[in-house]
Amino acid sequence: MSVSLEKLSVGVVAGGIAGAAAALMLRRVGAQVTLYEQVIEPRAVGAGILLQPMGLAVLRALDASMEAEMQGAQIIQLLGHNPRGQVVLDSRYEDWRADSYGLGIHRGALYDALWRRLRLLPNVTVRTGMDVVQLKQNGAQVLLSAVNDESATHDLLIDAEGVRSKLRAQLDIAYTAKPYPWGAFWAILPMTAGWSRDVLLQRYLAARQMAGVLPMGNFGGQEMASLFWSVPAARLADKPSLDEFKNEVLQLWPELAEFLAGLIDGGQIAAARYSDVVMPHWHDRRVVLIGDAAHAMSPQLGQGATMGLLDAYVLTQMLRQANDVPEALSQYSAARKHHLRYYQWASRWLTPLFQSNRTVAPWLRDRFMNSGNIVPAVRRIGARTLVGAKQGWFRRDSDVDGIVPF
Repeated sequence: MSVSLEKLSVGVVAGGIAGAAAALMLRRVGAQVTLYEQVIEPRAVGAGILLQPMGLAVLRALDASMEAEMQGAQIIQLLGHNPRGQVVLDSRYEDWRADSYGLGIHRGALYDALWRRLRLLPNVTVRTGMDVVQLKQNGAQVLLSAVNDESATHDLLIDAEGVRSKLRAQLDIAYTAKPYPWGAFWAILPMTAGWSRDVLLQRYLAARQMAGVLPMGNFGGQEMASLFWSVPAARLADKPSLDEFKNEVLQLWPELAEFLAGLIDGGQIAAARYSDVVMPHWHDRRVVLIGDAAHAMSPQLGQGATMGLLDAYVLTQMLRQANDVPEALSQYSAARKHHLRYYQWASRWLTPLFQSNRTVAPWLRDRFMNSGNIVPAVRRIGARTLVGAKQGWFRRDSDVDGIVPF
């Protein structure tokens, strides 16, 4: 006998991309969903993100891909050079499938697409201004408490609060959450004439400096792109002045001068910090973690949003198949294990090649990385990793065609 979804009371803490997707999917299969948001008026903040084909497949299952793709930019290639003009990185989606692409999109546009669908569904309760800070499991129920002394009880609690989750430490799961030593400053700027609309471009000076421009389609009625500039995390607390930022970026990449003309206010520059969250599994009895709360990683592979969407999809599928909630969560952890382990490993391995003070690693990168991309077998492995399909070195890839609507 499977879980009776129509009688299942689910609490979702935080309605970012992973949390909103989980709430939307579970309500569509009949669960009674309550979404808790700390802020009074939920809205997404952040820069552009690169959504991979596996994540796009989940959006299609949610009937949200058309809206996202109308606003985003189809990305067909990731192309990086050093200052000498040497190609260091050349990853193409066509090496996976001829018609495949990533989607550059503002985080807010994707967030809005999911929330618009959430608000159309009956029996989804959204409780804003409720900062959930404590949980207690008692048999078949999870009791959660907020700072304003409000409380609620659910059959299943989903923690989608992100890397700074307050609930993760209250679970009976060992974990580590280590800040990365490098972060980034970023800004959202208008696209300029002649700039590529379908390629994520990057430039590197060894691994000490990296700049990138991600086209992200139409946002706020204008064609925009996300500029990111890699810096040691220690610098993030002291935001540079507008002129300091421009001068530093232009020393590495003078061709960005016209693009940077759209940077007119220091308030356009924001800081991004990253962490590496590692857990042996992602559930404790009737509580499960998804998204960055469960497995935050470096953005080097551009997998964050895609992994969060896949978490929500797999969790919903396991709840439809299992006999009870604890069994479903155990199956969820098992189903996600190899996929997430591979991407966390790949992220940790690649990051020092592009963001570090090392000298030998970027030297080897510049000499061998693009040469490796010329070998067809290596290009295919790189492409399968890029799109979010790899399940590990010796396991069959995820089946993008197996992600179907509910």
